[in-house]
Amino acid sequence: MSKRRPLQSYVATTALGLERVLGAELEALGAQDVQTWGGGARFKGDRRLMIRACLWLRTAHRVRWILGHGTARNPDDLYRSIQKMVRWQGLAPASHTLRVDATARNSCFRDARFAGLKTKDAIVDAVRDATGDRPSIDLEDPDISVHVRIVGERLTVGLEASGGSLHARGYRSQSGPAPLRETLAAGMLRLADWDPQEPLFDPMCGSGTILIEGALIASNRAPNLDRRFGFERWPGFRLDKLATLRHAAAQEARPSEVAIAGSDRDRRILSTARANTARADCGDRIAIETELALDPSARPGLLVANPPYGERMGDKREVMRTYTALGKLLQTTFKGWRGAVLAKTEEQLKAMDLPIHKRFPLKNGPIDILLGIVGPSSR
Repeated sequence: MSKRRPLQSYVATTALGLERVLGAELEALGAQDVQTWGGGARFKGDRRLMIRACLWLRTAHRVRWILGHGTARNPDDLYRSIQKMVRWQGLAPASHTLRVDATARNSCFRDARFAGLKTKDAIVDAVRDATGDRPSIDLEDPDISVHVRIVGERLTVGLEASGGSLHARGYRSQSGPAPLRETLAAGMLRLADWDPQEPLFDPMCGSGTILIEGALIASNRAPNLDRRFGFERWPGFRLDKLATLRHAAAQEARPSEVAIAGSDRDRRILSTARANTARADCGDRIAIETELALDPSARPGLLVANPPYGERMGDKREVMRTYTALGKLLQTTFKGWRGAVLAKTEEQLKAMDLPIHKRFPLKNGPIDILLGIVGPSSR
């Protein structure tokens, strides 16, 4: 009787404020020992789970396979810890290109780039000593991407399984002047407890990101179904495993009849939104018009909005008028609906003159923002 392989350790990163959502996503996939922390979650699983996490996670930016932990009391200690951690000739052979990124906090490394360079030296020296040759460095499109994290004297080393950031779904070729990351759009729908059976409307839809993420959720379509991943270029990785799980994910998609619609005063951005919905293969499920594109009296739903909250665009007084108008829209045309609205300040949320049932502090890139859940009732 064959022994089961021990579970491997992984990390998934996300925007600050979405850790709880990410943790719930991981548990739904069957991840074990899920532990959330500021900006991400640790979890355990097999290689199959790692692949499914890259395919299915809606709020994750990156997924990393954790190779091990060590100490980094000084540069020489870091070098020794890296060299003895794993057999690098098997993970980063000379036939593959390599990139190393590092972050350091409260450590002896005042410049994380130096920690990255020391790690690179340790890896290529280990491979050269074992094989007589060394991997080349490629900062743009490497086969193997190593991530080093140093907090105090504690060292954590991982391989980037996801490759590039998972927020880049591939459907958004253009965006408006204040773009919302796809992962944040999906996360705000989860935080608002949106039921994929209830209508969804965005009166300031911009390039359509929130609506597209809603359509992907409603149809149970894996958000990263068609993208390439970093693990595909790992030595010895069996591409047939990915093909099998990708096919299985595609089979889980289902038709959805839920009303999803958006509008915007800028006709030019609406053409971009329509192009993005078509690229995401959900153009037939999302109505985008300059005016109201659904009947709000048919069934209450969720109104979502990412107004220009004054950080990078828009006069502040005009911004406050925008939030007041959103509140009136929810009190009149969309009476009975809930709202999930992003804002920069509490005053902006209060300008809607509606009960604020929940507040979630979030990050939109480097900007601190709030997600306010408003309306007649709370879930």
